[in-house]
Formats: sequence, C-alpha cells, structure tokens
Amino acid sequence: MKARSLITSLIAGSLVLGSSVAVFAGQKGNCDRDSRQEQRAEKRLERMTEKLALTPDQQAAIKTLWQQQTRPERSAMARNGLRGLDPNADNYDRQVQQHIEQAQQQMAKHLQARADHKAALYDILTPEQEQKLEQMRDRSDRHNGKGYHGRGVE
Repeated sequence: MKARSLITSLIAGSLVLGSSVAVFAGQKGNCDRDSRQEQRAEKRLERMTEKLALTPDQQAAIKTLWQQQTRPERSAMARNGLRGLDPNADNYDRQVQQHIEQAQQQMAKHLQARADHKAALYDILTPEQEQKLEQMRDRSDRHNGKGYHGRGVE
C-alpha cells in the first residue's frame, strides 16, 4: 500500500514539475529573443570595432544609434494580406487597391528608416571607415550569394 501511494505521489510530482517547467519556458521566450538580439548586436559592434578601428566614442554613438532604431509596425491589413478579402464582394477591386497603397506606404517608411539609419551611421564614421564598411558589405553580399549568383565576379 505504501509503495502504491509513493508511486502515485511521484507521478503527481513529476506532472506538476513538468508543467511548471513548460510554463516558465514559454514565459521567457521573448526575453531569450531580446537577449539574443543584444548579444548579436554586441558581437557585431565588436567586429566593427576590430575591422574599422572604431574609437570608444564611435562605439558609444553606434550603440546609441542601434538602440534608437525602431522597426515600423505592420498594420493588421499588411499582416493578413489578401486573406480577409472576399473576391465576390462588390468593392473587391477597391479593397485590393487599398492593400497595394498600404504596402507601398509601408515599403516607403521602411526604406526611409533604413536610409536615415545609414546616414546617421556614416555621420559617425570617418571616410576611410565608410569605405572599409562598404568593402565588408560587398564581400558579405558575394559570400551570401547576393552578388553574382554563383557565376563569379563580373
């Protein structure tokens, strides 16, 4: 009898412990993503410091720039795409046009934010560092297949 109650208690304890672990793992999901992003940013800044010989002031300015950088929010319409539209609706063409216009506005905001970020970064760097950064980006693009699509440099 004691063995049966001991086994029952162990099983119950295991279930409670297992579910608690699952709950805590789910709660810290965003925290992990944020800390991973911070770690990647730190590594990126270390590489830039090494390759571009950044001064401590430049490092601090770049870190501040990255912290201020925000991503434009996507609207519900952009997230859902055309899913919510009914092709049989009388105003279907107008709804599609609204989606197109909103996508164009979102892309314009995104491109403007990237352009502003690049300009702010180049305000921090010296002309020599800017040139070196562009060379690093060109090599990275070729390495990642963005430049020549496997045919060699043209």
